[in-house]
Amino acid sequence: MEIIKNTLSVGAEKPFVLLHISDIHLSESDSNDSPERKAFAEARKRGFSFAPDAVEFVKEYVKKTKYPIINTGDMLDFITPENLRIAKDLLESTDMMFVAGNHEYWHCPNNRFHYDDVFSTYERKNETLSFVSEQLGTDVRFFYREICGVNLVGIDDSDYCIDAEIFEKLKNVEAQEKPILLFMH
Repeated sequence: MEIIKNTLSVGAEKPFVLLHISDIHLSESDSNDSPERKAFAEARKRGFSFAPDAVEFVKEYVKKTKYPIINTGDMLDFITPENLRIAKDLLESTDMMFVAGNHEYWHCPNNRFHYDDVFSTYERKNETLSFVSEQLGTDVRFFYREICGVNLVGIDDSDYCIDAEIFEKLKNVEAQEKPILLFMH
């Protein structure tokens, strides 16, 4: 993995460091998945073979540096219990702020999700993201944290649209009149 370093002047009270990651695309399945889901996962893993190493690299890097992480989505390539387990482990073993990308609710054509209650249509995206949030133990539609006088905000724009609920949350943070770093997929 290559680390690209950037310096931003955003009005912080003192310098701070963040690690930004995106698009890991976990493509795993397990013994509970159907044969077609396993085949689908194997096909997707060919394109995202770096994902397991990326997860381990991030864990080790953060263990050494103690940097907080901003993850701007597509940690999952599609929803399976194994992808959720790996993602949850990464979230729990690091100081990660995470906001959804389009793959956190992705419907895989001609493939059934392992979980029968995972919604598979785009129109029910927020229900799927609620399910993913519940499984991961974090709100994948919105995060907010202040570091050194700067508000870090992550919002779900995974369909290139910010809904009214998320917009209200963003306005509440903006009303604090502090610098904002806004993170989206």
